[in-house]
Amino acid sequence: MRQWFVVYTHPREEHIAEENLARQGYVTYWPRYKKRVSHARKVQEITASLFPRYLFTAFDPAITGWRNIRSTRGVVDLVRNGYEPTAVSTRLIEQMQAREDEAGCVVLGRQVELVKGQRLALKGDAFKGQELIFETMKDADRVIALLTLLGREFKVEIPLTSITPASVA
Repeated sequence: MRQWFVVYTHPREEHIAEENLARQGYVTYWPRYKKRVSHARKVQEITASLFPRYLFTAFDPAITGWRNIRSTRGVVDLVRNGYEPTAVSTRLIEQMQAREDEAGCVVLGRQVELVKGQRLALKGDAFKGQELIFETMKDADRVIALLTLLGREFKVEIPLTSITPASVA
């Protein structure tokens, strides 16, 4: 029975490992996502590995030997528990594949769905617990919210990772 296994690759050589494993007849899956990076005041969206240095391959260990995977260009080893490679749930792979967009990138969901007027709280050290009122999303990673300080309201732009619903804080 065919199972999925995790392949550990050389740094930034997931594409090389995937290509060479596929050339040998292995079924592979390299999950990627769209990542926003800024450099020299320019924001770009690039495709990045969801799990840097890892990809998945499927084979039947009873029929196909796995030791030749270790000598494949771009591959360091399979993730193993002792001497045997550790299998990964087929359901996990299917769930990742189901979340892919038309470009083949896994769409990462937000942890919290936000509604205009929703009360939020800051998670950071300096203003931890300070309440905000959600206005809108700036982009996929930042929100615009109203912060009340010293009796005045300020519009602030905050990373999505720095807030939580007010009731949880």
